[in-house]
Amino acid sequence: MGEKIVHQPRNLKAGLEIPFLVEKIKVAAGTYVEGEVIQYDVATEKGAKCTEIEKLYGISTDKVTVKDNEEITVYISGIFNSKAIKKEDSIEWKNLKASARPLNIYFR
Repeated sequence: MGEKIVHQPRNLKAGLEIPFLVEKIKVAAGTYVEGEVIQYDVATEKGAKCTEIEKLYGISTDKVTVKDNEEITVYISGIFNSKAIKKEDSIEWKNLKASARPLNIYFR
């Protein structure tokens, strides 16, 4: 028979009431995973894993490993499953939700 394959459904999106708009941005080198919270620094025109909530930009669409200044695709709006979101421990949920609302990013 062979190896048993287990399908794991992707549960990042939680609703279709708000469109899922995407944008490509240059980021710092590293591995980004689907559902990871991304920040963007306007001065450097570069994104990174979100550690400063006031720079919140969006949610990573996929798992990808990039070199410095390579692009990733980020959701800049939509409704997301809060259990599928990857954030730094220093970012509190209440602050993330409050900062995301003006960007049309919501969590369920």
